[in-house]
Amino acid sequence: TLDVSGNCVLPPPPPPPSNILFEEHFDGFGDYSIPTGGQTKDNKMKNIWGIANVMHDTGGYFLRLETPYNGDGHGISALFLTNQSFSDCKVSYKVRNVRFTWTNPLNYHGPWFMQRYTDVTHHYYEYLQRDGDIEVGKKDNLPTDTYLERQLFVGPQPHFVVPILGQWYTYEWTMKNNTDGTISIKIAGNDGTGMRDIYSYIDKDETATKGQYYHLPTQQIHSGRLGPYAEDCVADFRDIVVTAL
Repeated sequence: TLDVSGNCVLPPPPPPPSNILFEEHFDGFGDYSIPTGGQTKDNKMKNIWGIANVMHDTGGYFLRLETPYNGDGHGISALFLTNQSFSDCKVSYKVRNVRFTWTNPLNYHGPWFMQRYTDVTHHYYEYLQRDGDIEVGKKDNLPTDTYLERQLFVGPQPHFVVPILGQWYTYEWTMKNNTDGTISIKIAGNDGTGMRDIYSYIDKDETATKGQYYHLPTQQIHSGRLGPYAEDCVADFRDIVVTAL
């Protein structure tokens, strides 16, 4: 366009999308370590437990989350969460597994991602297993249930792709509260050829077929924090973006 003097003027940049609720690209502060209990320098996320370092390569900045190694057979994890809680939203993120810490890793070892995390007994998770299946699960203890490892599968566990160490994978995970108390869950992923719809399920009351722990989702998982989790591995995460539905 031209101004009143006939000079060429570039148009202003478009405004950022208004539906972005949160984004963390781990950039702007250089490389640094985040001790257990510490936060990113932009104060958006916190290292709950584990070894965490903000690093960069030719592709840009990322979070390297590492589980301390105490020997094969000793279950160790790492957890890194937003300070902000979210309800209905879509979260996208990129993740790669750098290496396993066990000499003989198990099928569930690798990078996970948490959603609606309230505490250790109220949250959802998803991850790509070593055999290529996507596992989606949760913990949603009732007040009378004090068993910490009441880990439940949510819906089918479909095959996606056998993961390759060092390769980035992109995921989009949508969760929405329904008026009847159920929660809709959808996951799409990029296997290197483009985004694929992987998973779609409604978390509902299934006590009649699966038992008393498959009850209607409680209020404690209707919203919560989100972020990376790792099981006995060293994994990188980048470009965590949360958008409103």
